[in-house]
Amino acid sequence: MFNIKPLTAAIITVISLNAFADDSLSTQDQTGDFNIADVNQSSATGSFADQDQVGGDNNAFIFQAETQSTATQIHTGDLNAAASEQSLNTGSSSLQDQQGMFNDGASLQQFGTDSTTTQLQIGDGNSALTWQEEQVQSTALMIQAGDENFVSVDQIVGSGNTASVYQEGDMNTAAAWQQFSDDSQIYLQQYGVGHEAYADQMDSQQSTTTITQNGDSSYLATYQELQNQSQIIVDQSGSLNEMLVDQTSGEFNVAYAAQSGDVNSLDLQQIDSFNNQAYVYQDGSDNVGLIYQEGQDHLQIVSSTGQENELDVSQTGERNLLTFSQDGTGNLLTAEQGGSDNTASGSSIGTDNEVVLDQTGTFNVAEVAQQYGSDNLASITQTDSLNYAAIVQGGIGNQAYAVQAGANHAAYITQQGNGNLANTTQQ
Repeated sequence: MFNIKPLTAAIITVISLNAFADDSLSTQDQTGDFNIADVNQSSATGSFADQDQVGGDNNAFIFQAETQSTATQIHTGDLNAAASEQSLNTGSSSLQDQQGMFNDGASLQQFGTDSTTTQLQIGDGNSALTWQEEQVQSTALMIQAGDENFVSVDQIVGSGNTASVYQEGDMNTAAAWQQFSDDSQIYLQQYGVGHEAYADQMDSQQSTTTITQNGDSSYLATYQELQNQSQIIVDQSGSLNEMLVDQTSGEFNVAYAAQSGDVNSLDLQQIDSFNNQAYVYQDGSDNVGLIYQEGQDHLQIVSSTGQENELDVSQTGERNLLTFSQDGTGNLLTAEQGGSDNTASGSSIGTDNEVVLDQTGTFNVAEVAQQYGSDNLASITQTDSLNYAAIVQGGIGNQAYAVQAGANHAAYITQQGNGNLANTTQQ
């Protein structure tokens, strides 16, 4: 069965003489030149180690101690390296399969039960690293196709977790981190060249992060900390885009973000949030989104289409609703909602239009429609309760201001044409 060089045979023989493993099995099959295989099973009852190398200058290492686990390493090509270490594990398995040249793989499993790591690499110059410690029935899966990609998965203390990373293309980097989490999932996919994506789950229960990135040279990072049954779903395509999504402290939150185009940026934060939902869409180039939610039961749906548009939205308090869309170039929305049960909605179509919405109190409603034109400004400020304000604009250089304090006020402003000014103050 074995086809190995005398030096390799000597190494294996020495290791076999110094191993203390009952009912364990080690198999090694090497074809080619200058291959090295190293297996050390110590106090490993019922364990299995298998190494299969085809090509030249490969090396593989397996160490198993006080474990009942399986380790498999397969190389096809030249100058590949793989290392697997399992200690104090029960029923765990590690598989590394590398095809190509100059690939590196390493897998470490300690103090775990019934956990699985799988690393598959096709191409040249790829690296994959896995670290599982004190995991029960957790899964780490990494697949890379292309050249010079890097992936890392760390799962530290937890149970029932899944981290799945797939990369296709060249020079991509991905990392997934799960610590003190249970029944949580990370699904990360990247296609293209030169991307970076990072997913972090800390002290989270039954939470999910799903990342998809296409194109080239984009950056994406997500954080879930102290979350229970929360979701992050992000999709980014194009070039030179950046996205950051942060869920810290809370439960039942949903953050959905999609960016397409070039040089867009988005920062979405849900902090101390409970049952909040944010849906953000940006399509075009040089668009900016700054989204913040704190409190509970908020819903936010915002979108930008075009170039150099900006969304700056903050929700605090309880049960506030905001929906808004931008279509054009250089439009700006600044919205701040506090209090509870407030509603704001609207749209900007055109160039260099601005909308400012500021709501506190309860059960206030603000509506803005910038239908066409450029350089228009619409501003609504509401405090106290049960106020309603609506602004409609079309044309160039119009300005409308509605300020309401007290209760049960209503304000309506309509502007068509150029250079109009309207002020409404109710107290």
